[in-house]
Amino acid sequence: MSGRDPLAGSIPCSTSRQARRSSAPTAVESRSHALGEIVGPERLGEQQDVGRGPRDLRPFQTSAHHDRGETRLECAHREQRLDPAEARHGEIEQGDVDSAAVGLELRHRFHAVGSLDHVVAALLEREAQEASHGVLVVGEQDDLAADALHRESLRTRLCAAGASPHPWVGSAVVKAVLIDRPGDESAMRIGSAPEPALGAGELRIRVAATAVNRADLLQRQGLYPPPPGASPILGLECAGEVIELGPGVAGWRVGERAMALLPGGGYAEQAVVDAGSALRVPASLSIEEAAAVPEVFLTAYLNLFELGALPARGSALVHGGGSGVGTAAIQLVRAAGGRVIVTAGSEEKCARCRELGADLAVNYRSDSFAERVREATGGCGVDVVLDSIGAPYLAANLDSLALGGRLVLIGLMGGAKVELNLAVLLGKRLSVIGSTLRTRPTAEKAAIATAFWRRFGDDLVARRIRPIVDRVLPIEAVADAHRAVKASDHFGKIVLRLG
Repeated sequence: MSGRDPLAGSIPCSTSRQARRSSAPTAVESRSHALGEIVGPERLGEQQDVGRGPRDLRPFQTSAHHDRGETRLECAHREQRLDPAEARHGEIEQGDVDSAAVGLELRHRFHAVGSLDHVVAALLEREAQEASHGVLVVGEQDDLAADALHRESLRTRLCAAGASPHPWVGSAVVKAVLIDRPGDESAMRIGSAPEPALGAGELRIRVAATAVNRADLLQRQGLYPPPPGASPILGLECAGEVIELGPGVAGWRVGERAMALLPGGGYAEQAVVDAGSALRVPASLSIEEAAAVPEVFLTAYLNLFELGALPARGSALVHGGGSGVGTAAIQLVRAAGGRVIVTAGSEEKCARCRELGADLAVNYRSDSFAERVREATGGCGVDVVLDSIGAPYLAANLDSLALGGRLVLIGLMGGAKVELNLAVLLGKRLSVIGSTLRTRPTAEKAAIATAFWRRFGDDLVARRIRPIVDRVLPIEAVADAHRAVKASDHFGKIVLRLG
């Protein structure tokens, strides 16, 4: 098996501990020199020794640097070794420490959040890989995953190096989809990430399934960073079993099935979430169906009914009727007694939207939705337009609205910049509302979830409304799932199964 580290230069891997002892310093010196050449001049923190244990053992030095928006950690080799007894108690032999820490690509791009998170995750993954290759010894190799003391020491050393800890970082590891650097679908890989730390008022969920949203594709490309303090791991929703309650949580029990709206972290074996953002999974739903509920149903509810103020027996135009939000919106408007017009990109999708309950489905590739809306409403227009396209649809959206109507913008798939004739807004007394769900405070998300359940919970339990799942894939097929969403090669949601 090759010992090449995908994040760093090639470092020889040997199953012989003696060979490692003799070769590690050479590799360390070479890599340390290379790191020193690329370190920026602007320091975020002073170089400092970081050690642990009663003997104040200090295996290596770390320092953080900043240059052109990129932060790097530098590890300097020290001529010091730990004896085998210390290794058995969670200490690492000096050569192994330096090989792992310096051999790892520590020049991670530090995004707005998750700087420490990304590095810790990479270090843990690197440890697991090197243990399997016989390079890293933490006590015994088969005890590596359970060595919480060592993992926490890594976090401590990185904190001391100037990286800011985030509350989601724990000391154990879980399987997750990792992104070493932004890019296309090939940037994602399955690896090990720190177990998310449980806080007050939060639930820990063993994730059985998650679902793909377009926001995940943007984050993967580095275009949509997670909110401050949120997990940098992809995934805005999940479903699974509650396995732990944080302090102050009431109304939940360990063992209950939960589906949750997340600010991030759904593409992992465990997720923590504010209890107010979680809903119980009805017995009528499979766990895969439940994973497809939170993000799209709460988005559709918030923007159509709370922000859009859709009146009783009102009408709505929803773009992307075959999407997750679109299929949820069709059902919610129908359940509320309203009329819904949708757009979709093929005759097949238009037909499926009508089967789901849409009063009219317009193929935007071959028809003018504004004209069809005027025809369908007797020239009056609709009360609410729910749009994820943006700039190219703005004029036609305003033309489709009734007097006093509301355009709720939830995405910019088609672009952000456009010229607007403000006289149209004045003349028809229109409102244009921009909306996101992910960045809202937890109290607002809890209020949205409660209001949704109060109004539509019985419909969901009775399956009068239901998540539309196009397909269920294993988490290992995450790249295929992202490609399908990018190509709009789906109707409803694509779900990823973990475990």
